[in-house]
Amino acid sequence: KGQMVYDREHNVLLYLCSPRVGNFHSLGRCGLSMNDIPVYDATRELILNSGIFVMDHNRMHELEVRTDKLRQKQIELEGINKRLDGLLYSILPVTVADRLRNREFVEPERFDDVTVLFSDIVEY
Repeated sequence: KGQMVYDREHNVLLYLCSPRVGNFHSLGRCGLSMNDIPVYDATRELILNSGIFVMDHNRMHELEVRTDKLRQKQIELEGINKRLDGLLYSILPVTVADRLRNREFVEPERFDDVTVLFSDIVEY
């Protein structure tokens, strides 16, 4: 899009137009900068919007990668929690373990008769 202008002084016909560019890189390849594009030219908006689109696209990709990593970490943590629960429930009575997991106070109990076994597992 542009217009034809005749320059009588030099006896030339000039075609004034906007360059056909879509982003900052193509603008640079033409040997131009943003200052060469008129302020109210649609080309300026196209170039600026394409830059914003690229930045948004890169941010979205980065967020997707981080979300995938968080999901993976969540799966790992759930596995660790299951193992910890198994250990806790194998050592303590279920009622005590449940109260500890819920961060509740566990009332001490007294038993008149108790058996305690101390053992050692060789090469463990």
